[in-house]
Parts: sequence; C-alpha cells; structure tokens
Amino acid sequence: MNGVFGITPSSPALSLARYAHIIGYSDCAFFGVDDPSNVNYACRKIWTGYDRSNIADYLAEAQEEIENVIGYPMAGKWFEDEEHTYTSPVSLNFSRILALGIKSCTKIGDGSAVSYLAEPATVVVPTTLTSTDDIHVYYPDTEEEISPSNMVIAGGNLTISIPKCRLVEYSVRDNDENGIDPTNMANFQTTVDVVHCTTDTTDQGELVYVPSACNTDCTEEVLPICVYLDNASIGTVLLGKPISCVCSTGNLTKVRINYKAGLTSLTKQMEMAIVRLAHSKMPTEPCGCDITQRLWKRDRNIPEILDRERLNCPFGLSDGAWMAYKMALSMTDYRMTEFVGFPKRRSKWV
Repeated sequence: MNGVFGITPSSPALSLARYAHIIGYSDCAFFGVDDPSNVNYACRKIWTGYDRSNIADYLAEAQEEIENVIGYPMAGKWFEDEEHTYTSPVSLNFSRILALGIKSCTKIGDGSAVSYLAEPATVVVPTTLTSTDDIHVYYPDTEEEISPSNMVIAGGNLTISIPKCRLVEYSVRDNDENGIDPTNMANFQTTVDVVHCTTDTTDQGELVYVPSACNTDCTEEVLPICVYLDNASIGTVLLGKPISCVCSTGNLTKVRINYKAGLTSLTKQMEMAIVRLAHSKMPTEPCGCDITQRLWKRDRNIPEILDRERLNCPFGLSDGAWMAYKMALSMTDYRMTEFVGFPKRRSKWV
C-alpha cells in the first residue's frame, strides 16, 4: 500500500487526509486509530488499511481521467525526456507549465525526531529556506508521504505540525477493524524524513541528431540546449541553441524537453469532482457511517431518464460522473484547434 497516511508517490492532488475531512471523518478513525475522541464525530467507524488503499486507488483513477480531459496535471508533476519533432516553438503534451528542468529533491531532515508533547505533533528542522513550497514529509527511506496540517519557517527553523493519528508507525499502518491502540506510543513514528523538491533548471532539454558523422556505431547524438517559455498557460516553449559545440553533421530530427506542469492548488469544486468521480467508480459503498454511504449512493445514482449528452458522458452515467465531467470541461485548456484532453500524451513523469 502506498501513501495511506497522506499522498501517494504518484502525487495526487487530493490527499487521503483531505478526503477524510471532506467526508466528515476524524483523522483517528480514518487512519485506523481507536481513539476516544472518535465519539465526537458522527462518522467514527474504524477504517482498515485495505479501506484506505481501496479509496486511494479510486481517487487516483478519478484524477487521471479528469487530467486526460483538462490537459494538465491537477497537482504539479515533473516530466522528463518528453520527445517532439524538432520545431520551434514546441507545443508540449501538457499546459500550465510551472518550470523548465528536471526534478531535484534534497533531504533537509534525515530521520528528524517527532515530538508528541502537544497535539498536533511537531517536527523541527533547521533550514535556510524561506518558503514551505514543495516541502514533503515521508516515512524514513520510503516514498510514502505523510500529510502535515501546517508548516511554518521562523528564526531559521522549519516547524511542521502533524496530527498524531496521521503518524501511525510504518509497520502497523495496515490496521484491521479493531484499530490501533492510541496509548501505546510504540504504535507511532518516532522519526520522519523531510524533503525539499525543486526544479533543476540546468537540464532543460536536448537536441537529437540521427546519425552524426562523428558517430561510428549508428547511435543518436544529443546536445543539451536551453529552453524558454513561450506561453506557460497553453504549454508552448521556444528552443535555444546547443549549449556545447561538437561535430554534428547528421540530421537534427528530435528534441527532448524536461519540465514541471500543473496546478499549485485546487478549488473546492475541483476537489469535489475528484471525490464524486471516485465514488461513482466504487462498486461497493466505502467503509463508514450513514453520511459517507449517502454520499456514495448520491454519486452512484443513475437517473431513469438520460438525454443524449448524459448518455455520451465518457466518465459514466452516474450523477457523480456527470458532475465531474462538467467540471472537467469547464477546466479544459484548448490550444488552437486541438482539444488538449484526448489521449495523445506520452511522457515520462517523475
């Protein structure tokens, strides 16, 4: 299971912690902790590790379907070696460009201690950073991310606040329906890794020559180049000249570009589009209370009478699918005569 206490390695726009809040669940019941505070919530049935993994998969699937229509990631993603025929400007596979270059992550807190002296728990890391953007918290030496409730930089220190129930110890995070004992501190993480990710702008792209006169083994020759934003909103870039000069008498055929694209935040309507489409895909109701199950039934409902537009909805016939599709259409980027959202995209993202 990946990222059951926060964001999965595929960088979804909607963390499980945020999903729990949207459906009215406490952190403790949702993340499998049998805490006395659960009685303060209408929704307090303990979610199991399987339950969380299941909804995470549907949320990821829903997000991907929406992104295929709108033409850009709903959370920032880096794409490497995206290949295009040589021309300038180049229309990238995705719009809403945030930066040009490759993903570069550095641990700024390796095995940082978690303090449980107050709720939420805190992690303090010395830093020279001035912004909390692109700072992530992980289980040590894993790609499983934990969702903080707040981050503040002051006096040369980064203070991260994380509700205790999101910090269930790695080896017991796949709990059963009985839940995890909140009084046993061995059930909670003592350390986390804190990672800062940026865009390394020194590696923006490369020109591809096939073959070069200098090349004796019939392989392509590549030259690094600088890439310049033409229009970030629609995803077009201009190509610079090669950074270095070598013998290149072959045909200049292709270009490979590295970049980050996507949204930096979601509106509540966008969040609901992901949630409702995920619910519409679930064949059985999610674990939880009557409120959660009513939301699932609402999103799974198919009207008895459907017009032609509803019948042709690519997300499905249910009310949740229809709401998500209408939201996706309102968010779609159109570039020239091309409808960006249909499946021409082939990129390696990291």
